[in-house]
Amino acid sequence: MQLPRGTFHSMKKGLELGTILLKLKDENFSGSCSLVCESQAIDMVFQDGRVMLASCDTFCGDAAMDIISQKQDCIVDASLSDLTPAQLRLTLEFNNGCRVRRQRPSAGKTPAPAPDGWTPVPNQETQKVTSQSPPVKNTGKMPAISSSPVPAPVVIPRHQGERERGPAGSPALDGDEYTIVDRDLDALDAMDLDTMSEKIRMNCKTMIEKLHLEHLIDDSGK
Repeated sequence: MQLPRGTFHSMKKGLELGTILLKLKDENFSGSCSLVCESQAIDMVFQDGRVMLASCDTFCGDAAMDIISQKQDCIVDASLSDLTPAQLRLTLEFNNGCRVRRQRPSAGKTPAPAPDGWTPVPNQETQKVTSQSPPVKNTGKMPAISSSPVPAPVVIPRHQGERERGPAGSPALDGDEYTIVDRDLDALDAMDLDTMSEKIRMNCKTMIEKLHLEHLIDDSGK
């Protein structure tokens, strides 16, 4: 696989191959990784933490990744170099035969599957939450619905209502209303009706003169 020189990034010494792959994935590393594992030269190209190109001796692509996956415990020294987006694009174009087609969930170590019949121990926090919340018993009875007391209607005695309405269904009048009526009647008795009629007649005559309707005025003044 032909790789550009790139920019030196760092050296990973005395680490397991699986640990290096996990760190590069977590760092979203984009560049090249070169190492030697059990006399086998391994080259990989990463893009945002994903292995895009891989070669192991004469194997390339998915075949090389199958070999690398079997050497997770191998202690290696790896040399890392950063690649610019342009260098990374050219590297993928010139090494298309080494492209990794099958992306694995994780390039690092995977835990061994549990044997048949083995039940995993639940988490302590899960047990604590479960113990604090006992199951609710279903008694099959509807909960009692509390109802607020309904106030009793107010009953007005018949004789009291008749006394408030007054005789013959007429509305009852307070003492103040009787005083006002008496005062108005006294004012009418004290009024001079002849003087009031004369004032009204004079006002009407003045208004007719202003409207130029003097011909409608009776000479007798009536």
